[in-house]
Amino acid sequence: MKTDELVKNLPAQAKALWAKTPNKWGFGRSADTDDADLWLPLYMHMADCAEVAKRLWETWIPDGVKESIHGDEGFARRLFVFLAAAHDLGKATPEFQWKSKSLAACGRLFIPHMSNPNKIRHGLAGHRILTRHAFDESVAVVLGGHHGKPPSCRDLLEIDSYAANTGFESTEWLDAQDALFEYVCALSGASAEELRQTVLAPHAQALLTGLVIMTDWIASDESRFAYIPLLQFRPQASVQRAASAWDDLRLSARRETRMPLRDADAYFRARFGVESPRPIQTAVFRALSEAKNPGIVVIEAPMGEG
Repeated sequence: MKTDELVKNLPAQAKALWAKTPNKWGFGRSADTDDADLWLPLYMHMADCAEVAKRLWETWIPDGVKESIHGDEGFARRLFVFLAAAHDLGKATPEFQWKSKSLAACGRLFIPHMSNPNKIRHGLAGHRILTRHAFDESVAVVLGGHHGKPPSCRDLLEIDSYAANTGFESTEWLDAQDALFEYVCALSGASAEELRQTVLAPHAQALLTGLVIMTDWIASDESRFAYIPLLQFRPQASVQRAASAWDDLRLSARRETRMPLRDADAYFRARFGVESPRPIQTAVFRALSEAKNPGIVVIEAPMGEG
C-alpha cells in the first residue's frame, strides 16, 4: 500500500500530532509563511525517515554492516526502516504534545494535567511503547537511545508512574499510539509478529542506533525536509522529499568493510591500486587476519612506512 493510502487510513487523532515546529533560530521557516502557520506532522516525519532509511540501506550502508545486524538481509532492512520510522513514537504522548501549546490546542486529543510535565523524554516513551507491544528490550533500546543515551533501569521502572505524561492509561492516547505503530510497520513492510520475535546482539543494537540517529539527522534538516503550512492537506510525498534531499546531500559512495583475509597483496591491489604493500602494512594485515576478538590496534612506525 502506498504511503498516501496509509495516511488516509490513520485516524484524525493520530494525524493531528506534531513532530517539529520552527525554532527561534529560524530553522524550518519560510519567507512566505508566518512561523505560527508551519509545522511537520508526526506521521510525515515518520514517512520521511522511512524513505531516508531505505536510501541509506540501498546505496550507502556496506554489506558487512548489513550482515552484522542480521543474517537475513531482507529482514535486517525491514527492521532498520521500522526503527527509523518509529524512532519518534514517543512524541505521540501528552507530555511532548503539550510542548507546543498552540498545536496542542488545535489537536484532537485531550492534554491532561501533568504534575511534572518535563519528566519523560520522548525517546524513553518510545522505548516503553515498543515494550508495551511485546518487543524485546534489545530492540526497544534503539528508540530509547536515539538521542545518544539509552535509558537506565531506573528510567524504565519510573515511567509507568507518569501515566498522565505518557497517556498509557488513556484509551484515546493508546489508540493514537497503536495506529502510528501499525503505520510504521506498514511503512517498513515488516510484520509486528516478526519484529516481536527479534532479539538483537549488542553490536547490532549499536549499529542500528547509530544508523537511526544518522537517518534522523538527515530527515530533520529543515532546508531539505521543509515544514508545511498547517492547512496544507496534500503535502509533497515523502518519497519525493527524500529523493530531492538525497541528490542534494551527495553522500560518499558505499565503502565495503569486509576484508578478504587471505592475500595482503591481492587486497591492497584491489582496494588501493597498490601493487605491493609496505612491510608495516603486511604486518598489520596479518595481525588483523589472525585476531580472534574485536579490539584496538595501535600502530607505530617511522614516517613514510605507509
